[in-house]
Amino acid sequence: MAEADLDLCPRCGAEVAPRPANGAWPFCGDRCKWIDLGAWIEGDYRIPAGPDGSAEGEGEDGTSRGSMGRYGGGVAEG
Repeated sequence: MAEADLDLCPRCGAEVAPRPANGAWPFCGDRCKWIDLGAWIEGDYRIPAGPDGSAEGEGEDGTSRGSMGRYGGGVAEG
């Protein structure tokens, strides 16, 4: 696999097998997928609010503006 095509697990940084061979994509496996879900449930990740209380990048009608990102949604830091 070329370095430019290499996907890394957003949780642990390990190489990730491509879809459809990897049912846990974009994670390297089920362990990282479940750890990440647990972090969301525990509130470790938060979407920052703008000055008016709406999420940053959110339009007045509540719809998202801009790109969905590489994985179809925001990848939280943590």
